[in-house]
Amino acid sequence: MLAYDYSDVAYPKKLTERVARAYQSRAYLPLVDSINGARLSLFRDLLKSNGCKIGEDVQVPDRLASARAGIVTFGSNTFAYAEGSFIILTCYVVDVELEYDSETMENRCPPN
Repeated sequence: MLAYDYSDVAYPKKLTERVARAYQSRAYLPLVDSINGARLSLFRDLLKSNGCKIGEDVQVPDRLASARAGIVTFGSNTFAYAEGSFIILTCYVVDVELEYDSETMENRCPPN
């Protein structure tokens, strides 16, 4: 699992009231020649350079897999939270076992 923050960009307040930052940054469907597209490409290249074969067209529930990988926690709204508020989760299925953190399957939101 890969989580990256896209909140460092200064988004115009007038736009953020109407259009989500994820759509403004093209973070969910990044263009190949955008910074977010480059991040995904560079990470894929890093995995391959370390001898990993990457599964293509594999569907994985990103939030659940990220929590099991120790990257995020869940809020009561079922959103995934990590360091930073605006994150994108991307899954790469590889053919080797990698080092991982302990699971974070917990809800850190206060009751009610």
